[in-house]
Amino acid sequence: MKKLFNLCTHALILGLVFCSSSNNGTSDPTKTAQEFSNPTGDLTSTNATQVCRGGIYGLTVVLFGDPDSIFSNFTVPNECKETSGDTVTIDWGCSFNNVTGCNGDGKSETTDDDQKDFISNTYIDFAVDCSGSGGGDDVTISCDGTSNTSRDNNYVFCADLTCTVDGDKKTFHGCKNSDGYTLVRLEDDTFVVRQMQVNPGCTQATFTIRDKNNTNTVVCDVDDSESPCTTASDVSEISNCKIQ
Repeated sequence: MKKLFNLCTHALILGLVFCSSSNNGTSDPTKTAQEFSNPTGDLTSTNATQVCRGGIYGLTVVLFGDPDSIFSNFTVPNECKETSGDTVTIDWGCSFNNVTGCNGDGKSETTDDDQKDFISNTYIDFAVDCSGSGGGDDVTISCDGTSNTSRDNNYVFCADLTCTVDGDKKTFHGCKNSDGYTLVRLEDDTFVVRQMQVNPGCTQATFTIRDKNNTNTVVCDVDDSESPCTTASDVSEISNCKIQ
């Protein structure tokens, strides 16, 4: 997408867990196995599009899981970092103060507490505008919320984030496990998105979704995508999702 913005190192999808939420609203990734194994929702023609969007939208938000990995060609200056106990805070206004064509704002906090089995990242009014940088580095991004990532071998990523890339705003509450599954929650119901793929030409996206009773195939129209579009990560908007 943009070479400054690191969009190519992850292929994760977000959903939402219900029973294992922590005090700040973001799920404890070490307590989600039950939710992934036992979805509670009933997939219908009414909610199918919402569930599938949970998978597509998460491909954007998951890129904000680690503040230090957002920008592939940029290192945060040490003078813009402050450490207090287990938390490292980055001042993004300071970080981009001397970058031509870019402006930064807000903060991010990374907490690595040995008493917990996961690392937390929190964005507070984070925004970077490089629309004046020229060339392929032009990008405007922002994010607010928190993500938690487990530190053991049973990888799980959970998030409660609202992020925007070049005006495209996505809001997600979710988790993804090491099997590549995504737990999507709609109100009090959960669904597991197991697979996403696009057809040649990228006019349709196909989803494999597990609800409380069955494993379902859902086909959606692709409304907007990157060019070329070869995988689900190139899709930004879908509609008209139908259970097959």
